This record gives sequence, structure tokens and C-alpha cells, in this order.
Amino acid sequence: MTQSQKDYVIFRASREITALYKNFLSVLDELSADNKNKIAKAALIFPSAAQVLRLLDFLDEPKKALLRKRILDAGNDAIRSIEEELNKADAFLR
Repeated sequence: MTQSQKDYVIFRASREITALYKNFLSVLDELSADNKNKIAKAALIFPSAAQVLRLLDFLDEPKKALLRKRILDAGNDAIRSIEEELNKADAFLR
């Protein structure tokens, strides 16, 4: 495999993985918004339980930030892994 072929494969794989984790981040944002809406609706129905409902918020901002970091780390790890494997395969084929 030539260097330009390897660069192309790495570029395409990186783009696809990036698109995949951007979709995961969109799903996370959607889940977060849905969670906040449900808690707000429940707080309207049960005003005396508003404080308890806030405690039950399983997807608060710190948790959301942690999940975002894990998604981004997983995507970056996948890209690095593909690059390493292509380098190994290239060395093996020579």
C-alpha cells in the first residue's frame, strides 16, 4: 500500500468515525433534553416533590460532560487504533 493510499484510508475512516461519534453526541443531547423535560413536567404535577425530582436527574450536566468525554475518547481511540493497524499491515506487507 502506498503512503497516499494509506493516508486516504485513514482519512476516510477518521471521517466515518467522527460522523459516528457526532451522532452519538446528538443522541446524548436529545436524551438530556428529554430527561429535563420529563423532570420539569413531573415538577409541575408534583410541586412538593420538585427537590426530590432534581435529585433523580440521572443526566445532569456533570454526568452529561463525562459521557461526552467518553464518547469523544472512544472515537479518538478508534481512529488511533486504525492508524496503528494500518501501519502494522503496511510493515507486514513489505
